Amino acid sequence: MERRRQKRTFRLPPILKNLNLRQSYKFPKKSEAQNSKQHYLEQTSRSEKLRHVIETFGLTDKQVERFHKSFFRCQNQENRTEYSDCITITSIFKAIDEIPSKITIQMLLKSKTGDCICFDEFVVMILSFCLMSKVEILKEAFDYCDEDGSGFIDENEFKVLLHTVNQVPLFPRNFTNALQIADENGDGVIDFDEFKALHRRFPIMLFPIFLLQEKLQAFTLGEQSWVEIGERVERGRTRWRYTQLHGMNPPSQKKLIRRVTKLPRLADHDKVRAIRQGRI
Repeated sequence: MERRRQKRTFRLPPILKNLNLRQSYKFPKKSEAQNSKQHYLEQTSRSEKLRHVIETFGLTDKQVERFHKSFFRCQNQENRTEYSDCITITSIFKAIDEIPSKITIQMLLKSKTGDCICFDEFVVMILSFCLMSKVEILKEAFDYCDEDGSGFIDENEFKVLLHTVNQVPLFPRNFTNALQIADENGDGVIDFDEFKALHRRFPIMLFPIFLLQEKLQAFTLGEQSWVEIGERVERGRTRWRYTQLHGMNPPSQKKLIRRVTKLPRLADHDKVRAIRQGRI
């Protein structure tokens, strides 16, 4: 007779008999994870100012989430025992491994007072700085030197700028020659046009500021997203200039309205300028 095969049963140890393993942990469903993510974005985007910024620059939910991740990475640089929903400007520089200087701090903070930077202010600050053109950065650096607002900078002010940006004098021996090259009309001072010409001749002069901009772009949204946002803002600026000059929208605007589902929305130049100037 063939022996009947006995079924082998697995018996839990006595210590695990009273433990319900099925209810110990439940993996969230895909729909629940998506709902929690949407709820998280809605809870953290309650601010009217932030909603206005998202709408003006056309930020997607994914880009807002990337801003949140960058903000949390800056929070991890803080040596605080208690939780805080704010960060400092120092934590931002630590997160991207950069040494802050007076001029870069001023470019980022603008006219903001206080050390606490909330998420809304973080988004506006990064957008304003990362979307600055080369001419705008040069203008900011020039105005930083021109404390009296005369529209000119002298030799001493120019030395202070180079030392502030580069932490060391950039032209220790040929500094006088560089000033002579910049001072085309020989009046002993440098105006903004001469300052731009000097930067074209010596692009390394303000290289740390442009490097900071590239690092912040890579740290937050990435190069491709900033290119898309920059194109949207530039097209909105072009439309604004045409409207100011002719008093009407460009002729191609009708085609854009017909293809609004295929092309990205243009950024409102007036709203963009108001946000970057801190009026909204």
